[in-house]
Amino acid sequence: MFISRCLGILILTALVLAIGCGTDVKPNYFIGMFRDEGDIDRLSECLVETPSVEGDVITIKADSPCLVDLSKRDTSDPNMDVLFSEILNDPEQFLDKILTFEATVKKLHHARSVDLFTNRRGMTFNITSHGADIHVLDEDGEEEDIVPNKKYKFKVRIYELKTHADWNGRWHIQSEFIVTEDKKIVHQPILVE
Repeated sequence: MFISRCLGILILTALVLAIGCGTDVKPNYFIGMFRDEGDIDRLSECLVETPSVEGDVITIKADSPCLVDLSKRDTSDPNMDVLFSEILNDPEQFLDKILTFEATVKKLHHARSVDLFTNRRGMTFNITSHGADIHVLDEDGEEEDIVPNKKYKFKVRIYELKTHADWNGRWHIQSEFIVTEDKKIVHQPILVE
């Protein structure tokens, strides 16, 4: 374990030097490397020969395209159960994650799009269905429309955050239901009792 950590530190030092030499490796990938021992193991996949030690100098040779691919690989679980307030506090951290949360419907747009109450003047949260019908199932399995001012459990993905000078600093959080090719929502909203 200790040797693995030390090798990781040495490799990181060498990679920081490589980053400064114009590669496309994302530097923030290596900042978080020590939190996940699996990353150190994955990094060893990119070594092209055994590191050599001469005095205080360690020479590490790694395949540059491999390092670029490694830095772009997302090994985190994209599925998260969160509080809606956490999303509103920092929506950027939840981009491209599949989120499950409870929120109250503000407005329904022709059963194809939903606005949620954010209780914030400068922020809107929209969920699009990309043309699929949005509904809930009642106790008998029958489809019912979702209703404004009721709380539902949603499973969606945030795909865009946008603002514009003409919107007085208002932020729009754009999210989407997971929709199949034949226009069906995989996880329909669930009414919270």
